[in-house]
Amino acid sequence: QGGGTAEGTKGQLTIKKTDESGAVLTGAEFELWDKNGHQVLRSGPVLSDGTLLFGQLPYGQYILKETKAPAGHTIASDLVAGRLVEINKDTSTTGSYLTIVNEESTVHFQKTDEQGSGLHGAEFSLEKEVLGIWQLVNTGSKIVSNATGKVTIRGLEEGHYRVKEIKAPTQPKEYLLNPNYLEFDVVVDSSGSIPVVDAGSIVNYLGAAKLVKTSEKGVLLAGAVFELRRIKNANGGNVSEIIGANFVTDAQGEVAFNDLAPGTYEVKEIKAPSGYLLNTKPVTFMIDKFAS
Repeated sequence: QGGGTAEGTKGQLTIKKTDESGAVLTGAEFELWDKNGHQVLRSGPVLSDGTLLFGQLPYGQYILKETKAPAGHTIASDLVAGRLVEINKDTSTTGSYLTIVNEESTVHFQKTDEQGSGLHGAEFSLEKEVLGIWQLVNTGSKIVSNATGKVTIRGLEEGHYRVKEIKAPTQPKEYLLNPNYLEFDVVVDSSGSIPVVDAGSIVNYLGAAKLVKTSEKGVLLAGAVFELRRIKNANGGNVSEIIGANFVTDAQGEVAFNDLAPGTYEVKEIKAPSGYLLNTKPVTFMIDKFAS
């Protein structure tokens, strides 16, 4: 029984369940099979101290399977398939444990600009849907994109979630805040594991504006030159940032201002079209901090 190789000598195996930091975990369940994987000999959940004792079994080899992981954790692949373990004199000694570490579940997504380059420093909120109501989830630390734009959330239990950007990246430019939610599911599969979730990406955008230059009679005017300056940031604070001083209207009288951070801008004509007087009155416009 149980694949023991020393029929008359019996011993025990004590499992101790911990997380990656060594803290005790509860909620895990195990099965101990004979070494050929034909029969379940023992099964049960770990106790409140994270331990589970399989006793009174002949010395020898067995197959250990984890059938349920602690909440927010996943099962190692070899414990899904069955890990070969041995019961012997050493495992039967009081205070001897087979420590089994559970990794936390992992969700990741990417924070990028419009060209797909990763953006650092974006911050997010996380919500979980409970009985049709979205509830804020406290992960214990800020959810922030790293140097390559990757965002990783660990330790989530099974459920339907969504993240939303609450602070846009400020490097290499100040980006518009993306107001859209990114939804994803954390699921426990048939083996009791939680597969890694790739939730996709959230894109940050920069603002744009267009100016049309005309005469008093509505004639479209080419060749006017403008200076563009940002005079207020997204929070309304005063700044003085020259974006450029060589924006020239085309044959349709248009000039485009692209890749703009949120804030208030001032456009000033610094060279009039040929045959016209310079318009010295500045024009202001605002780039909202939320992408539309």
